[in-house]
Amino acid sequence: MSKPAPRAIHRPDLRVRAEAQLGVAEDPASQAVANASAALGALHALASSPATAADALALLHELQVHQVELALQAEELSNSRHELEAALRRMIALYDATPMSCCTLDARATLHEINQPAAAWLGDARELLLGHSLCDWLTPACGDMLRNALAGVLAGEGEATLTLQLRRPLHNDTVTGQARVRADPSGPFGLMAWMA
Repeated sequence: MSKPAPRAIHRPDLRVRAEAQLGVAEDPASQAVANASAALGALHALASSPATAADALALLHELQVHQVELALQAEELSNSRHELEAALRRMIALYDATPMSCCTLDARATLHEINQPAAAWLGDARELLLGHSLCDWLTPACGDMLRNALAGVLAGEGEATLTLQLRRPLHNDTVTGQARVRADPSGPFGLMAWMA
C-alpha cells in the first residue's frame, strides 16, 4: 500500500492570505515585533478551519524548523565570533612579542600602528606615538631616505632595505639599525620592521 502524497507546504494562497492578515510595516524589525501576535492569530484562524487545518499545521512545522535553523546559525555565528576574537588577541600578542620593532606608516612616515618594542625604542607610550611622523626620531637624511623608500614601495617597486639612524632623546644617543619596508597588502600603508 502506497503512502498518500504529503500536502504542499508552500501554497501561494495561504501565504498571500497570511501576509495580508499581517500587514506591511515600514521597518522590518518593528514589523516583526508588532505583528507577532497577529501572525499567531492568522495561524490560529487557518488551523480553526477544517479546509486549511492540515496546511496550518504544516506551516507551523515549517516555522518551527526555521526557528531551530536560525538558532543553530546564531550559535555558529557566536562560535565564529569567539574564534575570531581569540585569533585577533593571539595576533596582537604576537605583534607585541616580536623581537623586532614594527610599525605601519603612511607615505609621510606617520605612525598608524606600532608594536611595543618599537614604542620602547622611541621612548613613549604607543598611544602617544600614533599620528606622529617616525622622521621626528630620525636624522634629517634618514627621514628623507625613509620617505623615498615608502614612496617606492607604495608605488609597487617592491621591498626596500635601509640603514637608519634613530635619535633617542631619552637616552641622549643615536642608534643605527637595519630597516625593511614593504607595502601593506591590505591597505595604502607601508610596513616597516627594524633592529638596532
